[in-house]
Order: sequence, then structure tokens, then C-alpha cells
Amino acid sequence: MVLKYNNGAVCAFISTVLQNSSWHSGEIEDEVPVLVTRLTPLFAVLLPYHKVITDLKAREKMNKHKISSLRNIIWILFIINTILEETCGQCIAESALCAWCTQENFSVNGAPRCDFLSTLKETCNASDIVAPEGSLKLIKDMSLSDKGAKEGEAIQIKPQEIRIRLRPNTVQKLTVEFRQAVDYPIDLYYLMDLSNSMADDKEKLAKLGNQLAEEMKTITTNFKLGFGSFVDKTVSPYVNSHPDKLKEPCPKCAAPYGFRNNMRLSSRTREFASKVENAPVSGNLDAPEGGFDALMQVIVCKEDIGWRNKSRKLLVFSTDNAFHYAGDGKLGGIIVPNDEMPPGQERILHNECRIRLSIPEPN
Repeated sequence: MVLKYNNGAVCAFISTVLQNSSWHSGEIEDEVPVLVTRLTPLFAVLLPYHKVITDLKAREKMNKHKISSLRNIIWILFIINTILEETCGQCIAESALCAWCTQENFSVNGAPRCDFLSTLKETCNASDIVAPEGSLKLIKDMSLSDKGAKEGEAIQIKPQEIRIRLRPNTVQKLTVEFRQAVDYPIDLYYLMDLSNSMADDKEKLAKLGNQLAEEMKTITTNFKLGFGSFVDKTVSPYVNSHPDKLKEPCPKCAAPYGFRNNMRLSSRTREFASKVENAPVSGNLDAPEGGFDALMQVIVCKEDIGWRNKSRKLLVFSTDNAFHYAGDGKLGGIIVPNDEMPPGQERILHNECRIRLSIPEPN
């Protein structure tokens, strides 16, 4: 069954219902345009009646009779909308209350195949009623465990794998258990700004390196520590492009670079202090640093950094200045954004962990 309708028909329908309620004619003129706008789509796709009522409550003062009338209007529209569904899929997706009757010759007398389940139980053969329900099946549900689990890894969440079948507009509840494992592996990578202004901070970190490692061992015995550094993009105007300045931007400074993986994640934590102490500082021109370029590389270059699959990952970012924003590279002719991918075959300039960077070739 197909019903043709337009805004005028909807307006007339609403006006008739309102006139039979306790509303005055002046109020009808104010509210009908709003109702037409909100309720016309309900002849094709139902809007939740409570949303309409909530929105209209926020308008001018409405008494209980008005709200009751609105509920009646939208309930009628819901029934009409349900009757209009022409396929089983449309019917089932309409509401969790709806069901579809597949019985042969059922709709000869105009009875809708899409109706409330309770109604179809009285008018349709039980074997011909389609009213699917959602289901939840646990596929993998191992108990929570710490280090010493049979498979060699801690289990911190339960269940681990599920299969859910959901009917549209229905809710499926799932109970999840979580417990932080004891002595779970930790990877800590320290990423530091090594522009010249950070020279004193570098010395302090070198002295605290062993203490940092010892403190982390009180949390877990399976601990790895790494160290990386950054300065800025190695093109003008971020650094001085004069050949001599590219080699030594400041007295006793190393050549500038974007990112350097000074120490891969390692359980040999005592090497950390020496790596930090021996890492040379460098220099750049502008105040912001290229820290976020380095941060991106530390995250995506999994093999170069040494991130483990089963570990808690900590990344410490240390700098004394601001950072470049997306788009700042255009000042240096770097137009194509970072593609957030690990190494490629493109030419890389002063970046140990290679990420594709759009750096123009010199003329």
C-alpha cells in the first residue's frame, strides 16, 4: 500500500488533531509550521517522538494537554509509517517492536505485513513471522592473568573475542572485565630537543639516567629504555643554509638534523646516560622547533625504535620552546604534508628513521 502526501496534507492533518484538542486557534497558527517541518519526514522515516516533544518543550510554555496531543500525533504517524513498509528489511529496521509476516495471501484484505509483533501473533501463522533478535557469543574468554600465563603473555581484558548479531535500533549489553597486569612490560622512549638552548638540560638528564632506570625497575622487571633527539627541518628559513653554518651552526655544535634515534629501546639501561651525555647539541634560526616531525617518526617507525607489540608504551617529550604547526613547511618549499608512513624510497635529508618528506631538490 502506497500513500501519497505533501506538506499541505500533513498540515491539514495536524490542524485537525489540534483543533480537536484543548489548543486555541492562535496557538495552532504558531505551532503548525514547526510541526509540519518536523513531522513531514515521518511519513517516510520515523523520527523519535521523544526528541520532537523535548524540542517543543523548550519553546514557549506548553501544558500537559499539548504534550499529550503531540504524543498522539506522533504515535499515529508511527503506525502509518510502519504500515507503509513494503519489504521485510525495511520493516525489521524500522523498530524493535516491528515484525514481518511472510504468510501467503496474508495481505489480500489490506492487512499490513509489517506490524507489531503482538498483533501478528494473533493474525499470522507463528512459523511465518520474522522477528529476529540480537545475539552475543563469546569466542575467546580466557581468565585474567599476570606474567606466568600459559601462552607467555598477560591477559588484561576479558573476554578477548566476541561475535555479536545486532538488529537495527536494538541494544546488546556486554560485560567486560579489566585488570592491570602485574609486572607488565614497559617501553619508555625519551625524545629530547637538542638545540643549543637545551645544553644544560641535556647534562641534567645524563646525570638522572641511572636513577630513571632504577625507578622504572620498581614498577616492572621487564623494562626497556630508549633515547632520541631532534632540532628542526634542515632547510631555510629554519636553519642557516650557508654551507659553513650547515656544518657548524654555532660554536662546538653539530650539524642540524630533523630527528636522530640515538638509542634504540634496550634493556641495557646503563647505556642511556652515556648516550645522552655524548649526544651533541645543534642550532637553528627560528624559535619553534621541529619536535612534532620527530614525534611522528618515533611513533610510526616501529622497527627502528624497537617498540614491542605486548608492552605499555611511554613517550617523554622534552623541549624548551614551541613547535611548528602543520603548514609551516611551506615557508621552506615543503608543500606535500607528511604521509604518516614508515620508510619509502624517496630522498631523505638528515633523518635517520626515514619518513617520506617532500623536500625540493637543489637547482
